[in-house]
Amino acid sequence: MRSIILFFFLASAFQFVHSQTSEVNVFCNLAHEVGTISEFDRKKYINLHASLTSGDWTGEEDKMEYLFNDLDVYLGRDNGFMGWYMNQSSEDTRRPGFVSPSYMRNRGQFVRETVYGLNLSDRHKYENKADVMIGGQENPFWPGTTTNPCCAETAWEISSAETIGDYMGRFLDRFYRNTGEPSTKGLPKPRFLEVINEPLYGLVTNGDHTPLEVFQFHNDVAEAIRQHDDEVLIGGYTAAFPYFDVDNFQTWENEMKLFIDT
Repeated sequence: MRSIILFFFLASAFQFVHSQTSEVNVFCNLAHEVGTISEFDRKKYINLHASLTSGDWTGEEDKMEYLFNDLDVYLGRDNGFMGWYMNQSSEDTRRPGFVSPSYMRNRGQFVRETVYGLNLSDRHKYENKADVMIGGQENPFWPGTTTNPCCAETAWEISSAETIGDYMGRFLDRFYRNTGEPSTKGLPKPRFLEVINEPLYGLVTNGDHTPLEVFQFHNDVAEAIRQHDDEVLIGGYTAAFPYFDVDNFQTWENEMKLFIDT
């Protein structure tokens, strides 16, 4: 009996939806404009969480062509590139707790000129589709974390926010080409850098740190980055659940406003 009733309900619903009509009016002599904006910015809103160096593109060149040229999709984020090379890095023997400058110089040149400049030369033509933010995760980018190398390298402990900012600044300086250089010299620099993605969720909500501690850490990292790079924009922390109106906007006061004021 239930099956019969369900069948007639679905059949009636289909008939009702099928019989509906909509009227759309298009006025070719009118333009909708907000401020100075009158067109949909696909570069800003149609983004793929990926980068040109991703191994997932290997063997999928036809999909790259379809996504970038036919659908006009853009690349917007890379949260693995910087962390991978941190984990493979070696420690500075003269400055324990910090990355080796020679590692950053040598590995950076190899990544720029061989990995990207030579081996991924077929992707250079899509650089205009990349408006990328790179970023880190709590592991390895939190003080006290030990690197996790894949290939017989020696692990070492990351000592401080200054350590992390020093690495990130050197990464921007060594792993990307300079403005005006050709694609054979490496990837173009990202537009943004995110210190840690959604830090409060892991470090505060599910950890034993305070928001103020996280925000002070963010500022210390940013200051160390600026010792090596002053071009890339360092973005504010990303909220995992931005419900700022909760508790009569107390969440705003305790988190985002506190970040702004720190």
